Amino acid sequence: MGIPLVEGRELTDADREESLPVGVVNRSFARAIFPGGSAVGKEVRLFRPDGQAFEIVGVVGDIRQHGLALEPRPEMYRPLDQWSLGRNEIVLRASVDPASLSPAVRRAVAAVDPHLPIVRLSPLSAIVAGSLATARFVTLLLGAFAALALVLAAVGVYGVASSIASSRRREIGIRMALGSTSSSVLRRTLLSGMVPVLPGVLAGLVGARAVSKILISVVPDLRPSSPAVLFLSASFLSGVALLACYLPARKSSRVDPMAVLRLD
Repeated sequence: MGIPLVEGRELTDADREESLPVGVVNRSFARAIFPGGSAVGKEVRLFRPDGQAFEIVGVVGDIRQHGLALEPRPEMYRPLDQWSLGRNEIVLRASVDPASLSPAVRRAVAAVDPHLPIVRLSPLSAIVAGSLATARFVTLLLGAFAALALVLAAVGVYGVASSIASSRRREIGIRMALGSTSSSVLRRTLLSGMVPVLPGVLAGLVGARAVSKILISVVPDLRPSSPAVLFLSASFLSGVALLACYLPARKSSRVDPMAVLRLD
């Protein structure tokens, strides 16, 4: 399974029922039980009716046996001939499609004992995917709500910016009547319309950063938001506001100034 050996040795075929009881523990086990030194060579007695003890011959790395969101727990590995729980799981490493090995595995088990039941044959990728199903669903749900929030924010920003630009229609008419060019009026309208937008975008970036730190402290293994994502979101909302200011200003700058003044 690719679990690294940290200290000592691994279990071998020589660790049989009649040989010295041995075991391998993970790093969390070694730190919890023997914090002051090496665990290799130490004896561990299990809390079982038979009071069986075994010698630790190796220490291996930690794995997330009970889920990717849970921290590694103290664990031990014993030879199958020396200690069995009655229900075992066998892991096979293959260079071909794991699904194609199902008939061969069943024949191999039946050759040992035809009465041994095989409960399930699953590739490790499917097991990992199953353990992440709930987290993946929650992530997709949060992503959908985030996209909806972005759309609603864009609609709100567009409405406010467009209203501000449209309310300056009389001002644009007066400036045009006094000799201002369409390009200068358009540029001035865009600049004034973006003044309230940019501080809001900056405040949103600061708030997103603060919320990201809170989520990281609550959700394990959550990485901070990518700066590229924050930049794209801010650019999108800024672009929406710029478009909302540009369209009314462009329309107003192309009409007859006297017609605008008469309407008002």
